[in-house]
Parts: sequence; C-alpha cells; structure tokens
Amino acid sequence: MAAELPSIGLSEFSARLLPFAPELSAAVLSRLHGHYLELQRWNPRIGLVGPGTVSEVIERHYGESVAAIPLLDRLPGRRQLLDLGSGGGFPGLILAVCCPRIDVVLLESRERKAAFLRRAATAADTTLRVVTGYLRAQLPEGVPQRLDFVTLRAVRLERAAWRTLHARLSAGGHVLQWSGPESSSPPQGFRAVGDVMPLAGGDKRVIRTWSAFSQLSTCEPDRA
Repeated sequence: MAAELPSIGLSEFSARLLPFAPELSAAVLSRLHGHYLELQRWNPRIGLVGPGTVSEVIERHYGESVAAIPLLDRLPGRRQLLDLGSGGGFPGLILAVCCPRIDVVLLESRERKAAFLRRAATAADTTLRVVTGYLRAQLPEGVPQRLDFVTLRAVRLERAAWRTLHARLSAGGHVLQWSGPESSSPPQGFRAVGDVMPLAGGDKRVIRTWSAFSQLSTCEPDRA
C-alpha cells in the first residue's frame, strides 16, 4: 500500500540519523538526504515504504541500514556486496553511500523499483550497479562471481537460493540477515558468526551474520 512520506529537511534528517552512526560526515548525510528526497517522490506511486513505518522512516529504515557499517569492517580492503530484494535501497544503497570501499550490486526483481534505485543512486551521488532479476538456483548476469558480503532485509530465501549463495561466497565472506527476535538455525552449509547485533527500537529486531564453512553435497537434505 502506497503512502506519502513527510517533508524532512537536511537538519532534521541528520539529527535523527546521527545517533545510529555518529561517525557519518556532513557530506555523507547530505547524500543520504538526497536519497530520501527521491524516496519521498516515488513512494506514493510504487510503495517503497509501507504506511506502518512512515512516522519512523529515518530510524527504522536508515538507522537499521547504517547499523551494519561495523560488520562490513570485519573484512578490510575493497570488497563486493550483493543486496537482495533492494526495494527502497535499504540497506544496500545506504551502505554504498556510507562505505565507498565496498562495491555494491543491488538485485531487485521489479522493474519500477529497479528504476527508482537507479535514480536514487544518482540523487545520492553514489556509484553502484542495479540488476533486475531473481535469485533462485542461479544469480542473474551482472552479479559478481565472488561475493564478500550479501545483505538480506525483509527477504526470505528458498533452499536453492542459499545453495547459490554458498557457491558464490568468498572465503571468509558473510551473509548479513536482518530479522526478528526469534532464534534462527543456520542454513545448511553456514554457521553463525559472532553474536547477533540488536537494532534500536522496541521490537527487538537484530542482524544475524552467517558464513559458509563446508562444501555442499547435492545428496544432503536441506535444513533451510
């Protein structure tokens, strides 16, 4: 369901986001605000942010996205990140702005949302690739052969998709999964890395981190 987003100036936007990532520079905040202005224009037409989170759009969507910045620092150097089901750009586009050393690819199945992402990337003055397609038993053309990070927010993967990610994830690579407070067993071939990261807010949402650790066998039963 489409909803109108409130008009929020740069000063208010920055004041509401900085508690989640105090290290963000004025230049980065200005670019993120450029994304918000584009989101505000497009949301009534294609429903990128639902009506239930309009009043907390900065805290819920931008705040939850920038929370992953310390997790990306676990792997130094230039890295490849794939964001699945990017929608409004959370978290992939936001992380591309905040972490310029990360090469980001956004995978979005819907053409209109992919069009928004390309326009929003320009508005936020960030360089990334937007690929239109689905993750099933294989990844679409345009996705890097080796991935250091995969981000999942409001996306549930089928078993075949987990297998595909397992094959593409680099040694030491991580899958970052935004989820609710319920406990979650590692998908087959993956193990938990560190503790879950609690996200700000009253609903106890967290980021879980998985890494691939074994060769998958097609004869093994799926557990996820």
